[in-house]
Amino acid sequence: MMLTEIRVVSCVVIVVLTSLPRDSLCCFPIEDVFADSSSWLQTTSLNSRRLIQVGEEAEDIIIVETEGLATNRELMLRCMIAYGENRYLVKVEEEHGSTRYMCYQFTPLTHYVIRQGRTEENINRKRVDCIDDHYTEDEAVLIAYKDIQPQQCPLVGGYQMIMRQGMAVDGNCVDSVHSYNPHVQFHCDGRGSGNVLVDFGKACEPPALTSSMGGRHLTHLTCVSEWEEDGFQSVLLQMRDHQQSFWCLHYKVVSSGHSSVLTGAYDSLEVFLTVDGRCSSQAFGDEDVPRNTSMFGHLIAYRQETDIRCTEKVYLESCQLNVDKCLSSVECPSYCGRCKKMLASPNCSFPANTLGSWKVVNSDRQLEITIQKTKIKSHSFGDFLCMGARDPDLEDDTYPVLQATIGPTCMPYYACAVVFSPTPGLLTFQLQPSFRNPKTGEPLPCKESHDLLALTTPPEQEEAITLINQNKLHKTACNHELRSTYPTRVPGCKVAVHQCSGTCQTFNVTFDIPSCGNETDRTYDIENKHICYATITFEDGVHGILAKTFGSGRYLCWLFSSTRLFVASPEDCNQESVTQIFSDVTAHLRYDPLSAISTLPFINNSAQTCLIQTSAAIVCVWLLGYILQTLMITNVNS
Repeated sequence: MMLTEIRVVSCVVIVVLTSLPRDSLCCFPIEDVFADSSSWLQTTSLNSRRLIQVGEEAEDIIIVETEGLATNRELMLRCMIAYGENRYLVKVEEEHGSTRYMCYQFTPLTHYVIRQGRTEENINRKRVDCIDDHYTEDEAVLIAYKDIQPQQCPLVGGYQMIMRQGMAVDGNCVDSVHSYNPHVQFHCDGRGSGNVLVDFGKACEPPALTSSMGGRHLTHLTCVSEWEEDGFQSVLLQMRDHQQSFWCLHYKVVSSGHSSVLTGAYDSLEVFLTVDGRCSSQAFGDEDVPRNTSMFGHLIAYRQETDIRCTEKVYLESCQLNVDKCLSSVECPSYCGRCKKMLASPNCSFPANTLGSWKVVNSDRQLEITIQKTKIKSHSFGDFLCMGARDPDLEDDTYPVLQATIGPTCMPYYACAVVFSPTPGLLTFQLQPSFRNPKTGEPLPCKESHDLLALTTPPEQEEAITLINQNKLHKTACNHELRSTYPTRVPGCKVAVHQCSGTCQTFNVTFDIPSCGNETDRTYDIENKHICYATITFEDGVHGILAKTFGSGRYLCWLFSSTRLFVASPEDCNQESVTQIFSDVTAHLRYDPLSAISTLPFINNSAQTCLIQTSAAIVCVWLLGYILQTLMITNVNS
């Protein structure tokens, strides 16, 4: 080892030359097995996960194990020897633990799902045999959670859930078939988007899910992967409002319908469902130990009201001899409530000022809807029909709606839609599922569903959102009566919003020079002119303005109170979002006016200091290289 110290002006640079031994003799399969992602997730329970990062050089894998929000430990897997069939001798290193050895085997199930097997570990490398030792498969698969995308499900239509076995359910779940009628629906939005809707009801909801679902018995999921192994199919489902939570549905076809080859619609399926991310290859075998997060049973398709099994008198009379036949077969569907009922014709219409096309602007969220007289249409969630008049017991314009489906076996999906235009060009929209009567399964009125919703935690996609129809927007008076100053995230610096009253339609924003100084002005280069297109009066004296920046043409929602100014995206220009913003303790950072209208990224003092230190270090390294080169030339010449 050679140590050299060189002093250059005020820089002290220490150069250490050493050779590090390489104990990694192989690479993990980054070109094939891990080719589609370097970041993987393995859920070991409802609250425990392993985050797996494959190194760029493929010589190591970092595993971070977490329990809830806490990190328990971090492991380093070093590839030692590569064998055939994606088997690898691995050195396991832990910061505060002993070094040990074991063998890993990676089996890709899809581009984004990998099954992993391991041998027993040993501190003695020579006692690990990657060829003859037994590999035990992990029940939980590895998922490329950052890169995996929604895909069409292999199943289509609506199925009744008849869950008999497993610690997650009891006899009450089977009994609820005759009352609440729990079911699961695949692609019933008619969009081929991979959307799945599971309606457990209270009797069938796994107790382990109760806290994470926030009191909801209805869950939105998305199909993200599928594969076949050991004689059954597996479908990986991702919860739409918990992106790191996955379910696994394993199924065998018991009875297929006439058109099953074309549509994926089957009469009856034997199923095993887990809600904790386990996707065992032994799902239907004796090796799988029942837990409170798994259940066995059947999915049996619904029948149209004109089906002979729902209408033929002789057939219905024969079913009276064995009314429970419907619990284990496709027979006698009427006794299990699998015969769909005729739906009443809609008798309502949406307000005239809400008709037209609406979309989210200046946001990463992609949502666009079209409202017709009796229908709401969207590529995101399908089509909904208006089924009744506005609920007079709710302040917002709320209407009962029904999803218009294309699947003959899909059950009615009832929801409550908030459709309200507070000012021309703006639409407050919210779509929430209706709660169902636990005894009859019938949808509750929107007012009752609204009251129950207050006791639950709604998924993110069910929050109110503001959409814009730019064809209906027109310049309007800003109604900002006085020049006022507001704090920003820069300590001591305020922005001034100048008076714009009467017929004034463009307000100006400048730095409050006495508090900010000229340096801040040069650093952030804010957009000064803002054209008003809508004004809204919110609760608690909050004055809202939807304005478009004169330069970049971005729409922003300005929220003025007596002491604060927050600037949000247009989708938040509604009462529900405004209430959340003003109760958010981090609102001064998330909705900072300076960050919203600055044409340059925000830079804090610590970042500037870091930049200066980094620049100085680069200069020092350059000087060092120059001096070393000069010394070498001098030595050669001498």
